[in-house]
Amino acid sequence: MKSTARLRRVPALRAMLAAGKSQRETAQELGVSQPAVSQQLKSAPKLDDDIHREAVLL
Repeated sequence: MKSTARLRRVPALRAMLAAGKSQRETAQELGVSQPAVSQQLKSAPKLDDDIHREAVLL
């Protein structure tokens, strides 16, 4: 199972980027590296699927 913090971070990443922040600025605000932001955004569709699947099971 993915860490809860990582799952919660994806909406924050999307919101910051939608507000015009760069991946680097977003990473600094969240206390992670820019490559971590990039990787999490790439895996976000999979995370969305995991969240949905988990909700259905509950």
